[in-house]
Amino acid sequence: MPRPLPDRAELGRRAVLGAGAGVAAGLALAACTGPSGPTTPTGAGRDPDAAARLTAAGTEQRLVASATAVGEHSRGAVGARARAAAAAHRAHVVALLDGLATPSPWPTATAPGPTGARGLAAAQARAAASYQAMLAGLGSRTAELLASVAGSDLAHAAAMRAALR
Repeated sequence: MPRPLPDRAELGRRAVLGAGAGVAAGLALAACTGPSGPTTPTGAGRDPDAAARLTAAGTEQRLVASATAVGEHSRGAVGARARAAAAAHRAHVVALLDGLATPSPWPTATAPGPTGARGLAAAQARAAASYQAMLAGLGSRTAELLASVAGSDLAHAAAMRAALR
């Protein structure tokens, strides 16, 4: 029988505690794999913070689509984790775009997303590594936001891998 999902307060505490561990793990992963993040969206201008936030928002939108697909086609713990991840990725998009002048409507992802729960977990870990690779040279608020999103993505990847066991 799958374990029930923790309540909202537990997830918040876990996210804070996991973010530090997730950032450290992600930095190690980034050191092994190197940066492979998506290209900067058109219109980001010369503002590296805006460019990083727009790039991350595009990646998070692809993760929303992938997590939603996994959640719709999976049962039990895998489905529950995928649905929780989709909600978190939606919140990331909102936070990343908050206060930015963005194209209207926001361009949709054209690259195919990962398939299956394992592909989703791998994409979440890659996204976290790419966000961490962007941190140098960003303002503190953007760096903190991207580090937080990276920690969350790593936590969701770990939760998905655990649900697959």
